[in-house]
Amino acid sequence: MTTTVPWRFHQADVLQLPFETAAFDVALATQVYEYVADIDAALQELVRVMKPGAQVLLVDTDWESCVWACRDEARMRRMMQGWSQHIPHPQLPRTLVQRMQRAGLVDVQVHTIPLLNMEYSTDTFSGGMMGFIASFVSGLPDYGPQLVADWQADVTSMAQAGGYFFSLNRYVFVARKP
Repeated sequence: MTTTVPWRFHQADVLQLPFETAAFDVALATQVYEYVADIDAALQELVRVMKPGAQVLLVDTDWESCVWACRDEARMRRMMQGWSQHIPHPQLPRTLVQRMQRAGLVDVQVHTIPLLNMEYSTDTFSGGMMGFIASFVSGLPDYGPQLVADWQADVTSMAQAGGYFFSLNRYVFVARKP
């Protein structure tokens, strides 16, 4: 018995997709558009390659929704401000509905996926993100390894005190091309 797969994954430049106009029935992009400087052009290109009636599903994060319990709130805010520099649009979900509509998509719906860790472990989402954030922020001017180490120690110490808390909102945008 032979099985055919009606779909394939593609990796491409979102500003110049190498596909014909009206080529796709469905598009999925997770954590993509917050990294694109010209989001509006990228969304117009997405709409170009979608067939009429096609479904679009985009997932992006508002990085200001990232919350860790800590003792030093000022340092935490500074760390997250540094982390926000890793992408051009760290709060993209706040404007994505309007951008999708301007690009020609309709029936835009938004759903929230909250990520919550109440215990610290390197195997949790927050434990993994802590490493990414530390790596990026420690290389920024006016940050450095000591600030990052102090932040990590503060956040992880909350676990020993029984007060570890991490939360982050991801947003799912579902729409269609008319």
